[in-house]
Amino acid sequence: MIVNFTGRSTHTIWLPGKPIPVGYKVLAICDSGYTLNWLFTSRVDSISCLEKHPNLSPTGSVVLQLCRTLNPAKRHIVYMDNPFSTVLLFRKLRKMSIGAVGTTRINSAELPDMSKDKTMTAWNSLTGCVATTPKASGREFLSGGDVLCQRWEDNNIVRWLTTVHYWNEYTLSESRKP
Repeated sequence: MIVNFTGRSTHTIWLPGKPIPVGYKVLAICDSGYTLNWLFTSRVDSISCLEKHPNLSPTGSVVLQLCRTLNPAKRHIVYMDNPFSTVLLFRKLRKMSIGAVGTTRINSAELPDMSKDKTMTAWNSLTGCVATTPKASGREFLSGGDVLCQRWEDNNIVRWLTTVHYWNEYTLSESRKP
């Protein structure tokens, strides 16, 4: 999120085209309109107080660090945007008993080849596969560290990852082709 600030500071970030184009960038974990925890980012110092995980990118490390502050007695599902979603991060969150859902980028690490395919097939088609851990393969349900990778074709290809849904779980709704 961006905290509006138009004064002089070396820490402000300028993001043209956003509702708040200038201010302080804050990476936060929120629930029901409340900010539970956050990390300050800066043009000068990058992400403050970041505990970098050796196998994750800085953005993945931020998500892991913020999720560690959640109450382990409760069940949590974390929803995130594509800069944060990777198969490795989702596996780590699943080991912490935290579900995860999020859109992902085509160049995301460990993404199966099916999800990386750029060719359009049929409008409104849904395909997917399970990115299994090396020990687990050939199962249609998610267990252990498995991550479901799906792609849906609309006007463009939308890719997402999940650890809380099953492959055979879907809802049909009437929609018209544009």
